[in-house]
Amino acid sequence: MLGAWTGYLLFVAAALLFYVMFTGWLAGYVLALVVLLPVMSLLLSLPGICGLRVSLRPGAAGRRGQPVKVALQVRNRTHMPVGRIALRLVCENKLTGERIRESIHLPPDCGDGAVGRALAAHNCGVVQCRARFLRAYDLLGLFPIPLRPVPGASLLIRPEGAGAPPPSLAQEAQGEETVRREKGVSLEEYAVREYREGDSLRSVHWKLSSKLEQLVVPEAEGGQQADLLLLFDCWGPPERLDRLLDRVAACSAYLQSRGRGHEMCWCGPEGKELCRGHVENPGDFERFLWRVGSRRAPADPTKLVQAVPPSHVFYIDPEDGEGEGA
Repeated sequence: MLGAWTGYLLFVAAALLFYVMFTGWLAGYVLALVVLLPVMSLLLSLPGICGLRVSLRPGAAGRRGQPVKVALQVRNRTHMPVGRIALRLVCENKLTGERIRESIHLPPDCGDGAVGRALAAHNCGVVQCRARFLRAYDLLGLFPIPLRPVPGASLLIRPEGAGAPPPSLAQEAQGEETVRREKGVSLEEYAVREYREGDSLRSVHWKLSSKLEQLVVPEAEGGQQADLLLLFDCWGPPERLDRLLDRVAACSAYLQSRGRGHEMCWCGPEGKELCRGHVENPGDFERFLWRVGSRRAPADPTKLVQAVPPSHVFYIDPEDGEGEGA
């Protein structure tokens, strides 16, 4: 805006010099036209500015270390000419508190369409994007007109989740399956339910499914109550949180591949709230990531281990090579 005003004032000075040096009606006409030019620019731009609608649209969820996209959708309902559009895009990771700020200037001919911005996803969590100081300029770029606030957009940054689960977790899961076989637990002691998207194909009761002509999976008659609890202390700097969620994702993926439901347990903000979430399939795990990633992690360790009974608990620690079973 400063550059536009500087250019306009130089133009006024040139018109004024022309009026002083040359007498006649033309010099006065040029000076009057230059003085009234900002007013005409503003009047011509106002209908288009009033018809502008700007929105933020999040891209698909991405993994840590990969770029994610946020689209800025601009729509001009009146199709009248407007100047450039300016805003400040603020993206905050709700889990780690990391913020990224970027000033964006859209050209006058942006029209109806979407302008994408790629963001570097350094850490896991939920990234909330907001458009602040949103404004549109007249055709000369002299007057900024504030636009109505735009609702924010959130996107999920998933952990990598690569690698094999800790051996102690595999032993825990396989040990319980062995005990169940030794006790002679059969499918007669289980109810069945319809197959849901995200259920493991290994859990399908194929013989009964062929008779019923639809996919069904066995379910304990007492209800789907997970007997394995994945316990983790969600605190610390972003690097620790990334390692922690990578291990949590690997453990959960292993249990899902074996058709094992499980409970996630962690402390909420400031370590004052105990949170739980049941996971059976990738959809459940993504909802769990949204819950964990949308609230700020405490900076110091919590008393989580003492607050949970030790039965069937697997504690995940990102600092050592394995978790601990209890």
